Amino acid sequence: MLIEWNSSFSVGHPQIDNDHKKLIALLNTLCEEMNKQKGREAVRTVLLELVDYTRTHFAREESYMQATKYPAYEDHHAKHVALIEQAADLMRREANNESVVTIATLNFLRQWLTDHIQGDDRALGAYLATHQS
Repeated sequence: MLIEWNSSFSVGHPQIDNDHKKLIALLNTLCEEMNKQKGREAVRTVLLELVDYTRTHFAREESYMQATKYPAYEDHHAKHVALIEQAADLMRREANNESVVTIATLNFLRQWLTDHIQGDDRALGAYLATHQS
């Protein structure tokens, strides 16, 4: 298991926390598929699901930010865009049969997700707790 959900990942917003649990589960599944050497197609399938759900999650977070006029929206959105661009590049390279899902890739995704949840998303959760009706 690459990441285990615990209370340090909670941002205090049920939908965002549920999204994060799913993202962590997908990242763990990706790691398991690699460790079991399931093959490129299995890894690609999970990677695609992870990227797709990340887009869904980011869109949901950004709708909350826009609805509540979150003051750090531009910075938070820029971080989302940067990760989506990196993920799109991973998908392109994987489609071209380049081995891109490596331990280094998994570690990057784990670190990015952990830092983003415990930093940017925790700040968003605190803001939403006082600004959402």
